[in-house]
Amino acid sequence: MSKSAHNKFVFKKVNSFHEKQRALYFMETVAQNLYKCSPPPPPQIIFVAKHKNKIVGTIALDHKNKQGLLPLEEIYKIDFDRAPFLFQRELTIQFGRWMTITKNVSIRLFYVAALHAIDDGKTHGLFEAKQPIADYMKKLGFDLRQIDGTKLIIEKIPSAGRKYYQSKPKPKVYMIVLNQIVKTMETKLKE
Repeated sequence: MSKSAHNKFVFKKVNSFHEKQRALYFMETVAQNLYKCSPPPPPQIIFVAKHKNKIVGTIALDHKNKQGLLPLEEIYKIDFDRAPFLFQRELTIQFGRWMTITKNVSIRLFYVAALHAIDDGKTHGLFEAKQPIADYMKKLGFDLRQIDGTKLIIEKIPSAGRKYYQSKPKPKVYMIVLNQIVKTMETKLKE
């Protein structure tokens, strides 16, 4: 599912260079406004929510990189033996840059990205979030589970992006089961 309409919003996967540049500019602007820093390096896959051709939200996905790691594994020491679910890198996708500037788009953005990940053969998601976002996700019914014992390696983060990690509350690393998220969101989207 690459494109769907919900009321007055359009949700779609970014395909062109121009769309990607617009989405990256949106993410940079939101990160600067909220955290006074730059977002992480560009993701592999971006979904946008648009209203009247203006980007009002994003979410991104990353597969493992050339070194066989997910991007969060490059900045955190993660003991996957302590993960709440069996960690299989080839079945896990990383979520990030879930940013919106308007109401009524965040759930659908996550839904579209989760469906894409499932269609791509993924079963689990990995992401980092600060407590208010984790609380919002739990309120939506997401069964997110923190990976205990993760340690941030701040030196691995470009200095332009460190304020997000240095401001409180500190982000934590979580896992989710994609089918559970999709079922929960389908219920929420019908309300």
